[in-house]
Amino acid sequence: MSDGRPAGALSSSAVSLNTVIFDLGGVVLGSPLHAIRQYERDQQLPVGAVGRHINASGSTGAWSRLECGELDLKAFCEAFDAECRAASLPITGRELMRRIGRVTQPRAEMLEAIARLRR
Repeated sequence: MSDGRPAGALSSSAVSLNTVIFDLGGVVLGSPLHAIRQYERDQQLPVGAVGRHINASGSTGAWSRLECGELDLKAFCEAFDAECRAASLPITGRELMRRIGRVTQPRAEMLEAIARLRR
């Protein structure tokens, strides 16, 4: 007998949630993508060059290690700069983070939603 829910779905009375996880960039904070794209344009790089570099660096790259808390900002900038030099990308971690920091301000509506969930 079906009650309209997908197979395997739990009823709301059977689930008790006490944790919500939010993505930061683009959800709780403004998206860094516009700042990254502008930096690419300013350096006359192809669109997506920074993202491709970050993806190609994988889990051992400076960006991933920063996201995982393995590097502080200073160590990230040093490692990222070395990676970029090796890839002939004329960008620096410091400038990239400066630009991202200007646009990734908390979104008021998300802060309100988080506050409501905490109540």
